[in-house]
Amino acid sequence: MSDEDGGNYISTYINENGMVVKDASAMSALFNLNEYGVLIIGDSFVQADEIKYEERIGNQIEEKTGVRVLSHGYSSWAPAIQTNWLLTKKIKKGAKVIYFVMPNDFIPNYSYNNIGYHKAAIGKQKINGQTVLEFSSTRTDLPYTKPKFNQIEILEMRSFFYSRILLFLKSMHQSLSIEEMKIQRSLYNKFKDCSAFNQAVKDDDFKKLGIYDYLTFRQKVECWSDSHRNQVASGISDIYKAKQYLDTIGVKLHVYLIPAPWSFSGETIIGKSIAGLRYDDLLSHEGLGMFMQSELQKLSITFTDLEPVIFKLKMKNDGQWYFPMDGHFTAYAHKVLAKYMIRDLGISK
Repeated sequence: MSDEDGGNYISTYINENGMVVKDASAMSALFNLNEYGVLIIGDSFVQADEIKYEERIGNQIEEKTGVRVLSHGYSSWAPAIQTNWLLTKKIKKGAKVIYFVMPNDFIPNYSYNNIGYHKAAIGKQKINGQTVLEFSSTRTDLPYTKPKFNQIEILEMRSFFYSRILLFLKSMHQSLSIEEMKIQRSLYNKFKDCSAFNQAVKDDDFKKLGIYDYLTFRQKVECWSDSHRNQVASGISDIYKAKQYLDTIGVKLHVYLIPAPWSFSGETIIGKSIAGLRYDDLLSHEGLGMFMQSELQKLSITFTDLEPVIFKLKMKNDGQWYFPMDGHFTAYAHKVLAKYMIRDLGISK
């Protein structure tokens, strides 16, 4: 049984700085960011609370190279919040900073998209000489935007009953009717070129369908709505802000675009069925990857679209990359991707 379906009891230990640590004994230990040669910053794919600490990608890289790695992420983080956190930190010269970003960060109707974080800020403040977004301490609906966790949030545990409740709630909120599934299936097959897509999006009902945004990011940028273009531009702007800061302290930034499980056949079968797709359907984010590659290259930011990378790795390694329901990376995916990133980034002591 998959971890998030209740097969395992996973404990995540977090220190008072909001960093995931190995065990309870490390929760109160002194923390020095200058000890780390690699920082991985992202969202729930980095948080990875479905798998054990030692199985997560940062620990995998650290074990294989001897380089200290800090993995820091929280559910639904986008570049705006990743950069907001980064700008207040003093990082060791020569270190590598890795951003994990996802198509979800740029979906206009998603509650936690990149522009949404900017709109949610109540102003700006100066911390360690850097201007960062300021959020109200009373906003409990935003995913971890405060500098520290309180004691209630220090230890997060997954239990059988908790995961079963989440599974039920997901199915209640996401299930489509048979008719809606047929519509989505038809749209998936039909709109594989820009002209047909542009004609379709004139229908407001089409825009309400769950795969509309993923169909958008499959197209080249000329096919996107202004809302989609603005979201991605906002994210790139925040990534560039991080790059400018890191340049001043001699630290390199590398951005990885993580594909949703829709990109691959046979992954996240339960999630696909809820969205009205078949297990072998492929819903690429190719257009988004090409646009980000072009724009970040202009800004001298190293970028890798992991969609084609994972396609090649899946051909060489026979294993399941995504959990069947929630669509996050499995322990197997963390292991294989860690090996790839060590080679790709030249991580060594």
